[in-house]
This record gives sequence, C-alpha cells and structure tokens, in this order.
Amino acid sequence: MRGRLFSSPGPEAGLTAYVYPNPARDAMRLVAPADSRIRIYDALGRLVRDAAMPPSGEALLLDVSRGPTGLYLAVVESPSAQVTLKLVVR
Repeated sequence: MRGRLFSSPGPEAGLTAYVYPNPARDAMRLVAPADSRIRIYDALGRLVRDAAMPPSGEALLLDVSRGPTGLYLAVVESPSAQVTLKLVVR
C-alpha cells in the first residue's frame, strides 16, 4: 500500500469494507470481515479510535455525535489486506 492514500475496497484489494451512512451526523456503521482491525484517524493524522470488528460479523457502530465535524480516515486491516475509507462527519 506504499505511496497510495486511498485504496478501493473490493475483491482486487483482497478485502471488502464499507461504511454507511457517509456523511453522517450521529452514527455510522462500518462493515468489514470479522478478523479485521479498525483504526480511525482525524485530518491531522491523530488516532481517534482503535477497535476490532465484532467476532459475530455484525457492523461496527461508530458514534460520531460527540466528536468534531470533519474528514476522517478509517484504516481497515485484515491478516491479508488493508483498505482505507474516507469518513465525513457533519
């Protein structure tokens, strides 16, 4: 993934992950494989959340109602691939 800021989620990346709704004001749901780790960074590159996907395979609920608005990056890592998603909080 060196030299690329964003990667397209999909089979070619070896990992499918997505977030909805995006943009959001209150909550977002992130869907990714159960063995994935999620790290969310603010626009300044500061880590604001580090979580593992639920082992049940359910979506990870992200409460965005209390944090600052703006652009965030969610790095989704599985044992075999990595995808970066853009999150917009309004």
